[in-house]
Amino acid sequence: MPDTIDNNDKFLEIKGFQGNPYGVDIRVVRGKIWPLLEKKFAPFKPRSTYYFKFSVANPEAVHLIYDASHQLSDGKPCKVIFDNFFLKFCLDMIDNSIEKVKGENKYANYSKVIQSKSCGPHVDSAEFPHIHVLKGKRTLDYFMDLLGNFNQEALYFMKDSGKYWIYEDAIKLLQEKNIQPLELLPRTLKCNNSQLKDVVDFFCPYAMFKKKAGKGKQKA
Repeated sequence: MPDTIDNNDKFLEIKGFQGNPYGVDIRVVRGKIWPLLEKKFAPFKPRSTYYFKFSVANPEAVHLIYDASHQLSDGKPCKVIFDNFFLKFCLDMIDNSIEKVKGENKYANYSKVIQSKSCGPHVDSAEFPHIHVLKGKRTLDYFMDLLGNFNQEALYFMKDSGKYWIYEDAIKLLQEKNIQPLELLPRTLKCNNSQLKDVVDFFCPYAMFKKKAGKGKQKA
């Protein structure tokens, strides 16, 4: 039987569960959101405030980049599309900029849609909603300004990091048309430290996986 441990200053824990029905070992582990938030925000200070925002791929940006991929840009094809790799570039830029200006442990993000391995690597989830978690009102304000001036900041990020130059043509095209790649939804969730714990404990499920005797891990 599992032990459920509820501490005031930690997320809910489920320990000790181990089943073996019909020769199959069963394990229960935390989902992906627990370790992400712990890594970014722990230790959780009592007076901290957290803001959750949704972003989606800007449809205008998606179509503009797709159309440009079939045309010439400065005499060469623009082969970039709005895919998972482009989204990763966007998220890396946001993470880097917030850390550089506001310091470490101020920002985390995760996808609203968790992609199963059974979908295969060819299925793209870049256009689904993404969730951004920001610690403190000043970090939220900076984040809002950053997304409003994303293209210019992205070019600075490329120059500073020396990476992601494959996206330069696409970003310059978006800048020329004054179109930002990410669009924020109006809703905001605000919570303090104890409320964040409640949100995670009540709405973020644990994951169960099975491991057959003598074989490697197999997710249920």
